[in-house]
Amino acid sequence: MEYPVLHTFQEKEHKNTIYKVGETYPKNGFKTKAARVKHLQSDDNKYKKAFLGPELNGKEDDKGIKE
Repeated sequence: MEYPVLHTFQEKEHKNTIYKVGETYPKNGFKTKAARVKHLQSDDNKYKKAFLGPELNGKEDDKGIKE
């Protein structure tokens, strides 16, 4: 499962990997737990904003565009 990054953040559970706006979460080589995704999708944090959007569906074509 992949999720769009809405705000740039540093993921402490992925060796302090930086996720930038427009990228997908998680990056290759990393796995995540549903509870972590839920936390990152919520604005119930000290920054008062969600860092991830809803799950992305579809496959990417050879240009990286989701179908």
